[in-house]
Amino acid sequence: MLLLPLPAWPTRWGQVLENAAHAPAFAAVAAGAWLFFQPAAGATRSLRPYVLAALTAVLLALLTELLQPLTGRDASLQDVGTDLLGAAAALAAIGAWRARGAPTARLSLVLLALGVSGIALWPLGESLRAYRYRQALAPRLFDPRDAAGRYFLQRRAVRLVADPDGGWRITPTRSPWPGLTIDEVLPDWSAYRTLAIELRNPGDQPLTLLLRIDDAFEHRRYSDRYNASTRLAAHQSSTWRIPLTMLSHRTAGRNLDLTHMRRVILYQDSTDTLDPYVLLNLRLER
Repeated sequence: MLLLPLPAWPTRWGQVLENAAHAPAFAAVAAGAWLFFQPAAGATRSLRPYVLAALTAVLLALLTELLQPLTGRDASLQDVGTDLLGAAAALAAIGAWRARGAPTARLSLVLLALGVSGIALWPLGESLRAYRYRQALAPRLFDPRDAAGRYFLQRRAVRLVADPDGGWRITPTRSPWPGLTIDEVLPDWSAYRTLAIELRNPGDQPLTLLLRIDDAFEHRRYSDRYNASTRLAAHQSSTWRIPLTMLSHRTAGRNLDLTHMRRVILYQDSTDTLDPYVLLNLRLER
C-alpha cells in the first residue's frame, strides 16, 4: 500500500491526510509484528516481541521510503517519523493492555500512547484550524498575523514583515518573479463583485506589480488564468479593484469558475525595478 503511486492531492488537507495515514498503517505493522514474535503459550513474558516489532517497523519505514521514488512518489524523513510514531503508539497501547497488575506502569503507557498519537495527528489539527480560520476571515483573503493565516501563504524570494505604518511590507530579492502566493483562497467568490487590493509604495521610485488569479482547474496556459498589472507612483497609496466579471466573462482565454477559486499571486518582474511595497489589505467586496 505504501508503495502504490498516488494521485497528486489538489489541497493541503488531502496531503496532510495522506501523510497522517502513515501512523495507523504502521500501528498495524507494529501490532502484527508483535503478534508474530510472541513466544509460545506458557513462556515467560519478555520485552523481546516489543523490541523485534519496533525493529521491524523501523526497517520497513526506511525501506518503503527508499523504494517510493521508484514508484513515482517522494521519499520523506517526515513520513518515516510519522511511521515510527504510529508504531510507538501501538506498542505502548499493547504494553498498557498487558500490564494489568501494574497500574502505575499501565497509566504511564496509556499516557505515552495518547501523547505519541497526538503528535502524529497534530498536523491534521493544524490543517483543520487553518481551514476554519480561512472561512472566518472572509471576505478578507490575507492576514498573516496568526499561524493559521500563514498556513496557505507561499513566499518566493520575498521577505514579509509587519510595516510600522500598518500592513505588511514585502521586500523582494533579485530572483526570477519574486512574489507572494495566497494558495487555497476562499473558494466561492460568486457572491462578491470585486477583488480589492490595498497597496502602498513607500519608495522614491515608481514600481510595477503583477497579478495572477487561478481557479481550481488546470491553468497551464497564460490564457487559462487572469493576469493583470498596476503601477504605483512614488509614495502612492492605492486600492486596486478588479471587477470579478473580468474573471468570469472574458473576451479571450478561459473564463474562471468563481465557485472554485484557487490562488492569488502578487509578484514583480525581475527585469524591472525591485523595490519594497506594502500590502495593506486583500479582500472581496460585494
